[in-house]
Amino acid sequence: MNKRFSTLLAAVLVAGSFSASAQVTPGTDIATQLAPADKYYHIVNGTDYLAADKRDGHDSIKVMSAAAGTANFTEVISLDSCMWKLTVDVQKTTGDSVFTFENKATRAKINLPAKDANAIVVDKDPITEWGWKTTANGPIQAKIGNDVFSMILDGGTVKVKKNATAATTWTATEVGNIKLSAEYLNQQNSNFFQLAFGGDINGNLFTKYKIKAIDFTGSSEEGKSAGQAAASDSIMLQVIDAKKDFGTKFKTDTLFIVADTVQHKTQGAAVWAAGAGFVFSVDSLGRHADGDPVYGTVAGTPVDTVAAAGRALATYLFAIEMNTGRIAGDSLIIRVNTPGSFNNADATSATTATVPSNVAWGYLGSAGTKVLTTSPVANEDALPYITLGAGTKADIDVTKSYYVQVVKGASKDNNGKYWASLLGQSGSAIQYVGEYSDLMPSTQWSVLKDGAGRYQLVNRDDKSVTTSNAFVYAVDGNYAINGDTVKLTAIDDAIVKDKYLGYKHFTATELSTLSVKLQFVTPLGTDAYVYVASGDSMVKAKAMDESDAMKFKLVAANGATDNKFGANDLVRSAYLLKEQFGDQRVMGYNYNEAGDKVFRMMKTNQTVGFDSTAVYFRATKNAGEYQLVIAQPNGTQFTAPVSYEALASADSVVTIAGSGANLAPTSMNSTVSGYFKIVTPAAPDYVNVTKNSSAHMQITSTENTSLMIGMSDDFKPVLKSETEMDATYSLFIDTAKVTDPKKPLFYIMTTAGLNLKAETSGDVMANYLNVDKDGNLEFILAKQYGIDKDTLLVYNRKDLDAKPDTVKMANNKAVFAFRATPADGEMLIEAANGKCMKQDNGKIILVNSDDALAFTTKTVDTPTSNDAIEANTISVVAGEGNVTVYGAAGKTIIVSDVVGHNTTVVATSDAETIPATSGVVIVKVGSEVVKTVVD
Repeated sequence: MNKRFSTLLAAVLVAGSFSASAQVTPGTDIATQLAPADKYYHIVNGTDYLAADKRDGHDSIKVMSAAAGTANFTEVISLDSCMWKLTVDVQKTTGDSVFTFENKATRAKINLPAKDANAIVVDKDPITEWGWKTTANGPIQAKIGNDVFSMILDGGTVKVKKNATAATTWTATEVGNIKLSAEYLNQQNSNFFQLAFGGDINGNLFTKYKIKAIDFTGSSEEGKSAGQAAASDSIMLQVIDAKKDFGTKFKTDTLFIVADTVQHKTQGAAVWAAGAGFVFSVDSLGRHADGDPVYGTVAGTPVDTVAAAGRALATYLFAIEMNTGRIAGDSLIIRVNTPGSFNNADATSATTATVPSNVAWGYLGSAGTKVLTTSPVANEDALPYITLGAGTKADIDVTKSYYVQVVKGASKDNNGKYWASLLGQSGSAIQYVGEYSDLMPSTQWSVLKDGAGRYQLVNRDDKSVTTSNAFVYAVDGNYAINGDTVKLTAIDDAIVKDKYLGYKHFTATELSTLSVKLQFVTPLGTDAYVYVASGDSMVKAKAMDESDAMKFKLVAANGATDNKFGANDLVRSAYLLKEQFGDQRVMGYNYNEAGDKVFRMMKTNQTVGFDSTAVYFRATKNAGEYQLVIAQPNGTQFTAPVSYEALASADSVVTIAGSGANLAPTSMNSTVSGYFKIVTPAAPDYVNVTKNSSAHMQITSTENTSLMIGMSDDFKPVLKSETEMDATYSLFIDTAKVTDPKKPLFYIMTTAGLNLKAETSGDVMANYLNVDKDGNLEFILAKQYGIDKDTLLVYNRKDLDAKPDTVKMANNKAVFAFRATPADGEMLIEAANGKCMKQDNGKIILVNSDDALAFTTKTVDTPTSNDAIEANTISVVAGEGNVTVYGAAGKTIIVSDVVGHNTTVVATSDAETIPATSGVVIVKVGSEVVKTVVD
């Protein structure tokens, strides 16, 4: 929220517009007491004010409490969100008043579901019209059939309740005015403001000059009477560059607008009515010493501020209020003090008594000459339509987001800098930084525009950092916003559409297949990596080769996945840092022997008073370099499961500190010695050993690298030495299911021992390693089948002509996964039942993973014993308008397209090229089927 405007809010909520005097006093026919065509209204229950909000991306209705002060309004730019435009239809037969409601800020209507529900605005079958028989403490309800739906408050939440036993009552109150401070006014144009009057006249001092508002701080308030504005909430209006218009009349160029001492009779006013008929002039202020004869020997504190001779100091005092409740548009009311005793228009009076009044239009004499004068009656018809600003209103494309650079700032120190938010800053003030970044939403701004044409800029990283909701004026191709003249540079759409902008995001696949090494980058070097010290478990950094750096596995933090933040519903996720193999993780900090805060790598059941530390990887201006920002645990800490969401409020950024180069927490936006780079070597939980292909491999025991998996004469898996079988012997590893990269599945097979002559023409049979019904390993005779090879046909070894059993992938026990271990290249071979391989006296059995044996794999050339698989497996290469089939000499090839056209040829070579239509085609050679795409 804009800081200066929040101060205004406090005043209006507590002391102004929410006072009893601002409320409507309804009559019997309440609808006739309102002015819905002209005014916005508050809808109030006690101290709760109905307001518009966004909930889960949808318009919704909530309440804001005035009684709690400004704390409940920290995200409200003005009172607009709790102002409502009413349309009312008084039913002729019943006299009931039927209302619709539209919010001033969001333009959302109170279109709520016809059921018990929270007050979320809906499009499908909403209640759009509401009965409100009395707008002074009456229920807002809609009757549908025999049911009555009421808008109620339930524990501070606005809801729709069907047939409520006690409906909440609501009252319509008028919107009060907001008194504008000198600071707020001057920031409209860096150090001054301008006014615009509807139906203006020549010689209007308020529009002729630029004006600087001066807080009244003088101690001398001679003649100040009860009921006048106090000095503390009044301002003086200094006119800029006015001296040139007055020649030598004034010796000083510090001139002020003042209510003149000459009173005129205006048409329609009582003769010489108190506070009426005074016009405005320009005069100086003086500073006097005690008994200064220039001021008639005025006695007082030395160097008091005093009025010019013949004037009352109070007539220099003004109050400017903003009326935000007019549907025609926000406007200003200028309050002024006029002389209280006077002569007629032919004379002046040096008076000290003053009367509160208002700047108003008046008409003099029989000719009715229009003048700017004063009126003690705040008649809206007589008050000018006054707005802030002068010049061309800006037209900003709200579909874009922007970088905002200061051309001329309220402070010249900010010239050339960019608007930004700071992580975890206190309050919502705009910050100024030296450069913007495509990588950091904190230097980027989205733009909102309301129905009245006012704009609000909202930070894309922290949506509480905003400008006031106000009209924006063009200034020489730039824009006057928030007291600065700024240049808006549109951000590339691709950057704006990146919902993960600002924070590193890892996909579920990346989390399961990658490890993370953390490199600490400083201006002094880039060779430091994070590791865990042996013995004390503290997480530190030191110079080392990347290959020696510790690998972490990232785990998505509970409750902190794709959390929305910022102005455009960007999302960020926090991650736990866990050791790659094992249960230890980086835990919340405590203190080392030197009293430094440190992080430790520990098991969760080893610690008392620790939480696992979840971090966001927050982007910096340098691509690939990140801040580690700690995520705040929700609820009671040190209990499981802990969930995370918001950024931590203190000690929330990780840095390297102390003589031990420990990872340590520090405060938001503190100066840190460097940032972190993420190195992501492949570290899958399960290894894709063939990289989605097939290969001849030797699978070797890590206990004895001379032993490899082979097949016994009774078709059991065993460990054999190289001397027991051909050194080129290998198994054939083929993909079974690799669509899930987290856990690719493979077939392990061999053609050793097969009578290849028994195979039917074109079939590819092999011995497939399988888990039998008793959980033991064996080789079965089978082949793959189907377009995607997702079916296994299992044959009877003793009767190849018998119909094979069909096994679908979901029930397939012949698939295996290669589970990674801490030792590079060593893997556990996991069967479909979750158990892993181990050798027992040379035999391969299945056991729990804790007792399993690790294996290594080695790709080798095609061995003789497996020739049948390689030779009988066709391959297809798609070309431009053709396919080439390899390894099918002498066989019939059928090429089919998706509309059923077939081309049949008998291959005359091992590389047969066949014309084909573009698109998807299916090539069949015997039982082999391959799908491909032709250009």
